[in-house]
Amino acid sequence: MDKKLISLLKFQRAMAATGLERPLILFIVSAGASVWLAYDRIPALISFGRILLAAGLFFLVVNLPRRLQAYAAWIFLCLTAAFSVFWALRNNYAAGPDEFDWITSIGVRLNATFPLSAGPALHPNVAAGTMLAGLPFGIVLGWGAYKQAQTGLVILASGTSALILAGLLLADSRGVWVGLGATVLLAGLAAVQRRWFSVRRARRRFWGVALALALLLAAALVWSGLLETLAGQIPDPGGLMRSRTALWREGAGLARDYFFTGAGLASFSLNHAAYAILTHVPYTANSHNAFLEIWIEQGILGAAALLWGLVVTLGWARQALSRRAIPRLAWAGLAGLWAAGVHGVVEVAFYGQPTLPVIGVVLGFAALAAPNPADRPAKLPLASRRAALLIGAAVLASTALVFHRPIRAGWYVNLGALEQSRIELSQFDPENFDHPALEEIRARSDLQHAQSLFRKALSIQPDNLTALRRLSLIALAQGEYPAALAWMETAWNAGWRETTTRLIYGDALVAAGQPDLAANVLQGISWAAGRLAGQGWARYWNQGDAARAVYAWQAALELDPQNRDAAVWLANANSHGKP
Repeated sequence: MDKKLISLLKFQRAMAATGLERPLILFIVSAGASVWLAYDRIPALISFGRILLAAGLFFLVVNLPRRLQAYAAWIFLCLTAAFSVFWALRNNYAAGPDEFDWITSIGVRLNATFPLSAGPALHPNVAAGTMLAGLPFGIVLGWGAYKQAQTGLVILASGTSALILAGLLLADSRGVWVGLGATVLLAGLAAVQRRWFSVRRARRRFWGVALALALLLAAALVWSGLLETLAGQIPDPGGLMRSRTALWREGAGLARDYFFTGAGLASFSLNHAAYAILTHVPYTANSHNAFLEIWIEQGILGAAALLWGLVVTLGWARQALSRRAIPRLAWAGLAGLWAAGVHGVVEVAFYGQPTLPVIGVVLGFAALAAPNPADRPAKLPLASRRAALLIGAAVLASTALVFHRPIRAGWYVNLGALEQSRIELSQFDPENFDHPALEEIRARSDLQHAQSLFRKALSIQPDNLTALRRLSLIALAQGEYPAALAWMETAWNAGWRETTTRLIYGDALVAAGQPDLAANVLQGISWAAGRLAGQGWARYWNQGDAARAVYAWQAALELDPQNRDAAVWLANANSHGKP
């Protein structure tokens, strides 16, 4: 056998096995495929590079000697504290908005004392996520130094932790406080369980009760409507405020559009603007939910890898709670990972961000809680494994048999949506959104193959929402107004009522000369009136279609009688024949 191959095999056997290797490889493969799928591969390659760096740091931390791991933890803590100070001095606090005026006041004073330097700024939610992930290391390292009577290290840990906490305060991120609170609560529960419920049966009952209470609380928040309030609202570039839950619903629609393959790395923002809220300017940089964003960009393989990795890390936590002693740094890693995970429910602080390598470091320390190979349970007997495989195959076959039509239709829709977005968005520049406009690109581009894929999906599942909406969008851009209305009436009659469907149906009704019905369909959508006013000018008046321009402005004024643009353009069109 080749000597290089023998050396490689010896190296692989020498590497620590954590159980995360396979899901991590699947995630990387999925991300690599998503680079090829993306409409713009340069940002996608940058995002992929961050994923590779995070994976490399994970393997590095896991395989460091124990003494060097301690040094690495101290370095990570000090870098996090330095980052907190650097960010706090660079952030523009006047740009806000902040939850508390006193935080803004302190920040403005910092800006006056330390003038802002040139260079890219990091969003407070992203910066705060990094600080939150590093904070448990200060607490754990400080406690270890205290137990060993190392006064200098206690002071260092206390000082760095104080700097990180100060940075968290100045970042003023609601999601971070949710993550910190959840981490403190979980740490308290873990301490109680290890102190009084260490027996296996008692341990299971304790965590079963805790999980049941958590599920009841989540159900109560959803049922009462408090989830909407707690999730908070997001300001858009125009100053409007929209809830995170509305954004999550729109993101779920995109995940359905690109269910199997994903839309490609670094593709959420423009896909969301173009196909979810139907505007020409990106509304938000991300979905404000890391798990949803991964599914949208990497498809089902990325989501499966994430779920697999979650199961593995939960196994680490279970081992940590059941073993008498594990390395202190494992607790820091698990706490940082839990905090980042909870924060990831309401923010995208790492995925696709420059801070993503931080997660690799935290994962590496959390993996110290993984059981040694010798302590792992033996594999199931061959007969049991075969039985499990047969049961799994039977479940998959039954699922495919029952849902074969939606699955087949979803595959064609996925391919059609991917082709449409790659053709349209690769030509569109949101910084110069009217040279050319997205509507103009859609009208002149050859989208026949995408349309044939959507029609194929409808031949299998006649009420497939994505196919109906995408076909209607293309028909509207190409002036095929009766066809656009027919597609959307099918969707409407099938019971679809979410925001995107209402917007497209409203457009089709305006084009059909039914502004009153369009306004009725669009009631409650805050940006619908302004969007219609702009469409009346850009889509119709500039193309010489005065009648439909008037319909658009009439619908806009029914939705918002105070819309000045629509009122002025309509008045001028009626009196002088020009807006």
